[in-house]
Amino acid sequence: MVEGTWRGDLSSVHCDLMEGDKAERAIDWWDRSVAAEQSFSDRTFSQEFVRAKGRVKDRIEPEGEYKAVCSAQFSEGWSTGDYAPIAGRPPG
Repeated sequence: MVEGTWRGDLSSVHCDLMEGDKAERAIDWWDRSVAAEQSFSDRTFSQEFVRAKGRVKDRIEPEGEYKAVCSAQFSEGWSTGDYAPIAGRPPG
């Protein structure tokens, strides 16, 4: 689970689960149909990374490095993003 806050007039937030020391590639382990939840009144968001059902190419490596990467689009036309290392490992 990733949680965050913002200032300004947010339009949308998108988060992804990346693998590699420098967040080199997105992995298909998680179900991308689970969108980030946004509370416009509290100016917060959260993204839960839920394991995808069925066939997925990627597996979680116990020794791998993973990061949550989120970007936000604002109504003024600008965007921003940030990332955070995943504490522990997603269940594999």
